[in-house]
Amino acid sequence: MSILLRLYSLTIFLFILFIILPVQNKAFAATLSNVSNTISTSRPSASTPLSANSAAAAGSVSVYNNGSIFLASDSATLWGQTPETITVSTVSANKQTVFFASNTSNAHTNGTVASTPITAVHTVKFSTITSIPTGGSIRIIFPTSASSDTNQSSPSASTFMLNDINTSNIKLNISSGTTTCTFSTTGTGAGSAPAINCNTANADLAGGTTVTILVGCASAGTSCAATNQRPALINPTKTAAQGTADTWNIQIKTYSEADGGGTILDAATARIGTVESVNVMAHIDPTLTFTIAGIANNTDLSGAAYCESGHAADTTNSGFGTTPSEINLGTLVSTQINRAAQALTITSNAGGGYTITATSSGHFINPATGYWIPDAQGTPTANDTPAPAVMASGTPGFGIHACDANSKVTKSTWCNSGDSTCDTTATDVNFANPSQSFYYTLVNSAVMPASGGDKIIVEYAAAVASTTPPGDYRTTLTYVATPIF
Repeated sequence: MSILLRLYSLTIFLFILFIILPVQNKAFAATLSNVSNTISTSRPSASTPLSANSAAAAGSVSVYNNGSIFLASDSATLWGQTPETITVSTVSANKQTVFFASNTSNAHTNGTVASTPITAVHTVKFSTITSIPTGGSIRIIFPTSASSDTNQSSPSASTFMLNDINTSNIKLNISSGTTTCTFSTTGTGAGSAPAINCNTANADLAGGTTVTILVGCASAGTSCAATNQRPALINPTKTAAQGTADTWNIQIKTYSEADGGGTILDAATARIGTVESVNVMAHIDPTLTFTIAGIANNTDLSGAAYCESGHAADTTNSGFGTTPSEINLGTLVSTQINRAAQALTITSNAGGGYTITATSSGHFINPATGYWIPDAQGTPTANDTPAPAVMASGTPGFGIHACDANSKVTKSTWCNSGDSTCDTTATDVNFANPSQSFYYTLVNSAVMPASGGDKIIVEYAAAVASTTPPGDYRTTLTYVATPIF
């Protein structure tokens, strides 16, 4: 009799247990379909301790290489002592020194953290199976944070930090119906699972509805346009081996009551990965070509191919064409100015522009007698001084004149004062002869040469009086092209 009583009692206990188990709120949860969580950038956040003390006014800090990658233009926060945020300029090849675009303001001690939080927009999509009633809820639940994750604005190695996101930048879009959401966040404390909650209102959310929740967007939709992106959630730091993505499970659940209460209706897990950015590098060498070419005799320099249309009608008339290394001004007489010319061509990828300057071996001199023809502007006393001056037939003088069709030559220097366009007669054209000590600037341009190069014309001119002693006169001009990279 006692044995039968014990069996009867056991049967009652098992029956009661069977009755109780089915009423747990997730026993009948269906699986959400078409589940995804797309992030706008998969780059991990960077966070690593300093490996040495850093004094104030430092241009860099020493850090441990824990796999974190800081990129140029990143905003890095130094959390030790008085926190500050500073722009990264570059990182050493071994990733143990982070260099900054400016000096730090404060001192930071060994072991304190340098970090760059990488924020992303999350586009969470799924299709409901079970209808969510008015007053129900949707929860997006991220992995549990570490006990050390006490700062919501600092990256975690364990989860996506909510970073005090403004819930006005969390938007709901549904394929049909009029359901609305009131968003909130929970689990922001250390050792908790951060979550975004949507409490539904206005109407039931029917099964089979495609739901899009944009986390970090100023406007609702099925995606977030770049102009509306307000990324806030901070990507975790790198923990996997280089080149291998860290993967994260994001739970999505729907409930019959607000704030995750009542019965779990549907549930699913989205899996996303964060992986370091791929650095693509290339190098462009600075380039410069500088050539000198001769110009034929009897060439009108006022054309667009030389000194531009409208330049004074100077025509080479020495009787000789020039070569890259020889200028023959012919036989000088007092009734004309003898002229010859060369073309200097510069090509470069110098973004800061370029200069061309000229020096000479000295006066245009007859070495046999020591007599020289005066410099057109007077003897140089400093760079570009005295200013270039006009020449006249019958008045002894020698010099060079610069012009071009690309507006790179400074016309106010090489054209006569009061007429900065060199556009009427030869009296509008200025000349100067540099010296060994002092140069004259032909071009000082802040713009790189045009595609195919800038062509600068150098006109050589000499005039004599009827009393100028006979003989052979000579000087040597040297041109220096300096690109500004």
